[in-house]
Amino acid sequence: NTDVQFLAWYPDSTQLLAAWSSSQATKMGLWVLSILGGNPRQVSDEGWSASVSPDGSQIAYLKSAGFGETGQEIWLMRADGTDQRKIISLSEDGTVFASPAWSPDGRWIAYVKLRYGQYNNEAWIELFNLEHRTRSVAVAEPRLDWALKWLADGRLLYSVDEPPPSQNTSNFWMVGMDLS
Repeated sequence: NTDVQFLAWYPDSTQLLAAWSSSQATKMGLWVLSILGGNPRQVSDEGWSASVSPDGSQIAYLKSAGFGETGQEIWLMRADGTDQRKIISLSEDGTVFASPAWSPDGRWIAYVKLRYGQYNNEAWIELFNLEHRTRSVAVAEPRLDWALKWLADGRLLYSVDEPPPSQNTSNFWMVGMDLS
């Protein structure tokens, strides 16, 4: 009995990337499942909210649990689970990451950054350039939710929660990105 917490397609649509715990005592791990059959193959013993690169060669994922489906670190590995390395970690300021997403050209990773305060929340979408290891803010929105996808045409699709009393609903928003 497996409680799958996350699913993502590989670009060739023949495999799924899934996150689940194999037992109550273990952390959530990342697994590859072929839709053609066969047994699932574990590629990381800790990870969730993962994204497969456009060419299918790499996976960006979260580690070091925050709350919900967030993490305190973003890691990168080859699609077969080798060469696991941390690319971004946080200071002790209470900020967490969510929803890493690859750019269509595979040169950038977008992610949601969240900091919940006693009186106000901060949230923004940040872009990380893999070649230059630089970061920039693309969208700042306090009610930003965890949902984030980078579409093939270059636009970022994200969700924003409604203000009270409708805080349990959200809307999708899009912003165009110039990758140059």
